Amino acid sequence: MTTLTLSIPSALTMPQVPTAAALVRVKGTRAKYTPQQKLQALLMAEQGRPQAAIARELGILPNTVYSWVHAAREALKASQRDMAAQPDAPVGTLRADLLALRGSLSRRLDALERERETILKTIASVRDALDL
Repeated sequence: MTTLTLSIPSALTMPQVPTAAALVRVKGTRAKYTPQQKLQALLMAEQGRPQAAIARELGILPNTVYSWVHAAREALKASQRDMAAQPDAPVGTLRADLLALRGSLSRRLDALERERETILKTIASVRDALDL
């Protein structure tokens, strides 16, 4: 009985997926990621996918994905703390702004009415002078 051995040429072998080490950039260069790439990575992380898997799938360094996720979580926590610390501040600030704006508009309206009266008096006096 003879055995048949197959030899697969190296050109037909499966391509290797680049590792994080292969994605390291030359010193002095930075990767440019689009906002869509960052958003996609954050959405995948929100769905509970492992950050290492996200990095592999998107071709991004794992540390970059970690930094994005960490920054997004910190920003969310800070926003929640700010909202909890000042629940009525926006309404109070808005009311004060509206009152200040109302006073300013009222003063401007009074000034415009005085100016209108002055213009009307001037027009009347010019008419009288031209009729003589």
